[in-house]
Amino acid sequence: MIKVFITIDVETSIGGAFAKPDKLRPVGADKRIYGQIGNKEYGIPLIIEILNKHNLKATFFVEPFCSFYFGEKIVEEICNYILNHGHDVQLHLHPNYQIFKCPDWQERAKKKELFPDIIAKYNLDEQINLIRQAKKILEKCGVTPIAFRAGCFGANLNTLMALEENDFLIDSSYNLSFLGKTCFIHPSRFTSHFSLLTSHLSPLTSYLSPLTYLNDLALINGIYEIPITNYYDFKIGNFKRLRTLDICASSFYEMKKILRYGLKKGPKHITFILHSFSFIKKRDVQYKTAKPNFIVINRFKKLCEFLSRNKNLFKVITLSQFAQSLPDYALRTTNYALNTTHYELRTTDYGLNTKHYALSTKHYALQTKHYGLRTKDYIPFTGNIPSLLRYITQALQYL
Repeated sequence: MIKVFITIDVETSIGGAFAKPDKLRPVGADKRIYGQIGNKEYGIPLIIEILNKHNLKATFFVEPFCSFYFGEKIVEEICNYILNHGHDVQLHLHPNYQIFKCPDWQERAKKKELFPDIIAKYNLDEQINLIRQAKKILEKCGVTPIAFRAGCFGANLNTLMALEENDFLIDSSYNLSFLGKTCFIHPSRFTSHFSLLTSHLSPLTSYLSPLTYLNDLALINGIYEIPITNYYDFKIGNFKRLRTLDICASSFYEMKKILRYGLKKGPKHITFILHSFSFIKKRDVQYKTAKPNFIVINRFKKLCEFLSRNKNLFKVITLSQFAQSLPDYALRTTNYALNTTHYELRTTDYGLNTKHYALSTKHYALQTKHYGLRTKDYIPFTGNIPSLLRYITQALQYL
């Protein structure tokens, strides 16, 4: 059975405020998160309505640093809305919002003295502090996050170390399409730090060589990496184009084909991504002129209907539910609840590391068994014609 994660990044927008600090201001939750157009909402309320209609659960990665401009109350309201409708809240982070803690942020913006938005551009200690700050904001809202996704997928190996330091279990920042652009979790750099996972966790169906890439669950530095699923949508000779499994960018035909491909060859953990504003087409950065994107809305409805109809093949779960199946879960949550000393944390980490080592060596035979499959076997290919049709459809909707 394939485990499917439907993930939604929930965030406000800078709205051009850095480019024109005297004229523009960040766009808030009404437009970017709730998706208000007229007297209707096309953001997370509609996403949740569709999910609940098909009895599916999703993970919402909520960005809390927007509170530096909008206040913490709006973050609390968003978290409560999601939780009260039965879904999962985890941590998303855009560090560039730190500028709004500065009273002279407009002058700083004019001088381009901005905070980097890619968390990988901060050193390890800075990342530990950023994640700790963000986690505390969500905790005030009644959420104890155990999963993380970096804004712009901008994580690196230090990010995973910072997550472990803050008692996280899961990261979902790795996106092969953005590797080396904004995502910097380079496999060649964690060769000695990662292992494939055990059979009871539905392991990778192929062997990962030290210099290759990820498209399925892996364990890196004590953090379970759940990559956003990628696929090839176009091939001509040796040219191959990767795409992210984004509701806005993938047709329903492609999504269905990827899910069926996973049943045969993998990946065994498939992660969809969309945003709180995915159902909206905007004409300007301030969302003054916007309308519903019914193509994407109907596509999401079809996906949810398909997953609901095929629950015997695809298990749709949240990252919180998945975390509870991990051998580390009780240990991590116990450590957090007890607020243990630095020494106790270190000794627990040692215990976790030895447990990971045992899990890895125990299933060495499983890894070698799949050595010959190669990673290309679990990056799906959806076909050139569907790719062409999708681009024509997307072009037509903007006419």
